[in-house]
Amino acid sequence: MKSNGSLRALIEQKRPFPSVATELIVSLQVTLDRALDVAHRPLRLFGLSREQYNVLRILRGGGEEGLPTHRVASRMVSRGPNIARLVAKLEGKKLIRRDRSPRDGRVRTLRIAPEGLRMLADLDGPIGASTERAVRGLDEEEIGTLLALLDKIRRPLVTDREPLPAPGRDGGTERTERRKR
Repeated sequence: MKSNGSLRALIEQKRPFPSVATELIVSLQVTLDRALDVAHRPLRLFGLSREQYNVLRILRGGGEEGLPTHRVASRMVSRGPNIARLVAKLEGKKLIRRDRSPRDGRVRTLRIAPEGLRMLADLDGPIGASTERAVRGLDEEEIGTLLALLDKIRRPLVTDREPLPAPGRDGGTERTERRKR
């Protein structure tokens, strides 16, 4: 399959990608970044980051009983941020509550506060509209096809626990082989 060059032009890359797989990954990154920027634009008006919004939505789904911090962290769409810092910021904004478990003092249960629920209710409409804007180049059938293709990419990655090679001139295989002996 040949590249059409539009991605390279967009990111001002002169040389071709080393493989179509590399081009796909870069295209996914660029497209996701631009789509999320459009879809989550209303968050700026509320002073929320994408990650904070994700935590609030997870906790809204957790109901009145709330969720332990580690469960919230495992359900995050993006695993990058420090969950403790996110929780502290949301708690400081009075959008969530953090309670100590009566059975295990090490466990904290997170619950969305009434102000967090109000904020999400105020965001539901604008986020819905901006999400539709972010994918306006596709019809429903194309969205379904894209979702199926992304699922096909993601499915083997969910179970892929192969360790990363150690850095080295050979891509890490030499060091890995020495460690095995």
